[in-house]
Amino acid sequence: MLQLKSLNVEENTKFWETPPSNDYKADVVARVILQICSSYVGRVALDVGAANGSLMGVFTMLFPDRAITGIDVAPKSPKVLKASSTDMPFGDQSFDTVFWTDVIEHYNNSDLDRTLSEINRVLTPGGRLIASTINKENLEQSVVTCPHCFARFHMMGHCQVFSDERIRIEFPKKGFEPIKLVETNLGALAKYGWIARLAYKIGLDRIVKSKPWHIDLIIVAQKIPNQ
Repeated sequence: MLQLKSLNVEENTKFWETPPSNDYKADVVARVILQICSSYVGRVALDVGAANGSLMGVFTMLFPDRAITGIDVAPKSPKVLKASSTDMPFGDQSFDTVFWTDVIEHYNNSDLDRTLSEINRVLTPGGRLIASTINKENLEQSVVTCPHCFARFHMMGHCQVFSDERIRIEFPKKGFEPIKLVETNLGALAKYGWIARLAYKIGLDRIVKSKPWHIDLIIVAQKIPNQ
């Protein structure tokens, strides 16, 4: 079994305070995610792991009459609040939508549970959690070894693998009912636009059955009332 060093909140903070690159996936795919999930977006949103605020900026352009707040353990924009997702500085039921894009795979098991509990707390009854992650990632392909302590870890700090099956089984236990799961390629949709959308519409991804077609997983889950 693959044994990886998993980072806690403090270690993740240090990791992202000195990132290997100034580029974030949301810089490219935020608009695509918001377009795909537009019908599930409410009026008061929170972006967990907002980094440099890319998704927040696109959100404001697409939904100028709605509000969004962003938090991150190592914010890269003054518009993003410095806060941990495991202990959010917001009251109960403060938001009707929470975004969690390409962050969920970075948590160890304890912090993942605590963050899901916090998201549930700050969401209104029936509020939506909109997340994205790598679909069925092979962690072994990106494992490196520290030359000093010889710990093995994912080069981008990933320590969780998600699939639609895992989401359907585990999210209801945390108070969320999955209502939309999409296997797609967000990068291709962002780069090729209507051509990529047409390919998915005609089912080319199912015909070819190639991994790159389904490299990303988009998750929309609704908070279960009274949980």
